Parts: sequence; structure tokens; C-alpha cells
Amino acid sequence: QELDRLRSRASEAESQLALREAELERAREDCEAASKRAIEKDRDMSELMKGISDIQRSGQEREVEANASRKAAEEKSAELESIVAKIRGENSMLEYEKCSLKESL
Repeated sequence: QELDRLRSRASEAESQLALREAELERAREDCEAASKRAIEKDRDMSELMKGISDIQRSGQEREVEANASRKAAEEKSAELESIVAKIRGENSMLEYEKCSLKESL
């Protein structure tokens, strides 16, 4: 009877051991899967940050180009306004001379 009780306890212990080993194996697999997901997430985050950095750099470059274009356009506009003012002044002078010549004739 004592032998049966010990055999029963040994069998129960073996069952518990098998159950714990299965749980341990599942925990290891879960840990490995979680590690892989974390590595993938880190890689995806790095790619995302690189993409954001590229977008920001591109935006800054476009802003610099736009500012340079605006400055060039403003300078050209000021130059053309100066030319127009000069031509108007010359035109006024020529009109005055024309009127003076008509009066003298």
C-alpha cells in the first residue's frame, strides 16, 4: 500500500513535471516571439524616423529654394520698376521737348 502511494505520488510528480516543462517551453516560445516583434518594431521605428527626417530635410530645402526664388523675383521686380520709372521720366522729358518744339514752330 505504501508502495502504491509512492508510485501514485511519483506519477503525479511526473505529470506535474511534464506540465511545467510544457509551460516553460510555451513561455520560451512567447519570449522569442516577443523579442522578434520588438526587433521588428525597432527596425520599423528607425525607418519611420528616417522617413520623417527625409521629409523634414526636403521641406527645408524647398523652403530655401522658395526663399531664393522669391528674393530673385523681388530683385528683378525692383530692377524693372526702376527701368520703368527711368523710361517714364525720359518720356516726360521728350513730351515736354515735343511741346516746346511745337510752340516754337
